[in-house]
Amino acid sequence: MRLQTIGPQVKRDPLGSGRAQNQTNDPMVPDTPLVMLPAVMAAAVLGIGVGCLTSWLLKLGWRVTVAFTDAILAVGAALVWSWVIVAIDEANGVLQSRLTFVLAMASVSIVLRHLLRLRLARRSS
Repeated sequence: MRLQTIGPQVKRDPLGSGRAQNQTNDPMVPDTPLVMLPAVMAAAVLGIGVGCLTSWLLKLGWRVTVAFTDAILAVGAALVWSWVIVAIDEANGVLQSRLTFVLAMASVSIVLRHLLRLRLARRSS
């Protein structure tokens, strides 16, 4: 007797990377890059907003180049934290959405960057 499964079929990578591959043609199960795109865009927008607010509160100059740097740093921090959290969750056998935590850590990285800018600006003066 063969057991039937309900839901998408997941198969391990034959090359041994340990990553699961989606083996369904269901359009409701998107690929990973498409799932991450809204989170990456949210991190970029949040990074710019947090950077602008932090610069205003610390009375630092804020230009387009600073905004671009804030967006890139927030996206990088979000991707790194996402990778770390997924690795921890996979090790524990639990996969949950931790988008709020990832975006909070991206925001904290921007605040720390501006505090470092303030410290360096005061030191050079």
